[in-house]
Amino acid sequence: MEIINCESPFLDTKNSVAGVIYRKPNMPVNEFLDSASALSWTEDPINTVAVHNTAVTLRCAFDGSQHNSYPQWQQIRDPPLSTRIVSRGANINTEECSTCSLSGDHGNGEFYLTINPVNVNTDEGLWECAAFGATPSTKSATLTVLDQDPVCPNNNGNNKVINGTTVTLTCNLNKAAPPGELVWMINGVDTNVKGNRPLQWNKLVTRSNANNRYNCRYSHGTLTQSRTCDNDFVFDVQYAPEVTIPSLKHVTEGETLSIDCTVDSNPPTSSITWWKGNTEISSSYQLRISNIDKDESGRYVCKAKNQLFTGTQTETGTTTVEVQ
Repeated sequence: MEIINCESPFLDTKNSVAGVIYRKPNMPVNEFLDSASALSWTEDPINTVAVHNTAVTLRCAFDGSQHNSYPQWQQIRDPPLSTRIVSRGANINTEECSTCSLSGDHGNGEFYLTINPVNVNTDEGLWECAAFGATPSTKSATLTVLDQDPVCPNNNGNNKVINGTTVTLTCNLNKAAPPGELVWMINGVDTNVKGNRPLQWNKLVTRSNANNRYNCRYSHGTLTQSRTCDNDFVFDVQYAPEVTIPSLKHVTEGETLSIDCTVDSNPPTSSITWWKGNTEISSSYQLRISNIDKDESGRYVCKAKNQLFTGTQTETGTTTVEVQ
């Protein structure tokens, strides 16, 4: 066995597993070797599930003498050469993990690593507690971090859909999580569209469901309550103008003719015009003709336009006026 003197508790001692042990210069060799061979595991790290942005603690403990060059907590990343060493002995390497801390009675061999808050993007994976002089020299556990919330479509103004279009809604998680269940909801009520991530739903969007609120719920056995997206998603259903006017209007000669052109449109109408034959006679929603005479009997048309995306949609309504 090769023994190498070192001053810093933060030199990489991973090679100890291969037979190289680091000793502080002021520590007698016999004492070091005795302590390095006197460790036995009393508490192993266990596979743990945590929720993003909460606290989690990984535990390991030994029965035997301790000194501050071991044990060592490290995250085994892919590839292994990117091992993230966050502690040695009672010291935290804050450059590697600013959210890590150690607790437990170190004199009795307790080295409990707490990550607060745990992050789904950086902290999930395989964690090792390495104790040089123990057999085996390392024990590991998998830390799984659940997303706090599912990822739904953004309700950021880009939710315009033409009436009668089928769209694909996707609910996902930021990162892999243990098998749970995603469920699409409408107005706070579960649908039968459920499954694992990513959960896609081909939804026919029409004016009849234009006011529905869509959300996605994520549930897992480790969560005390299910999670939903921060905001509901609501479609902005676009459609051409719909014109409503009476089909027949009777009026007595000399009276005032008044006909309302009612328009339902999204986006709002850009113009309203009334026509008799090829002549435009009004540009308001209400057609008014004072002191009407019999020559003004006939067909009247209300035309409504809106700007539907890049095109222009025009719809008409026709009424017949009979002057008596």
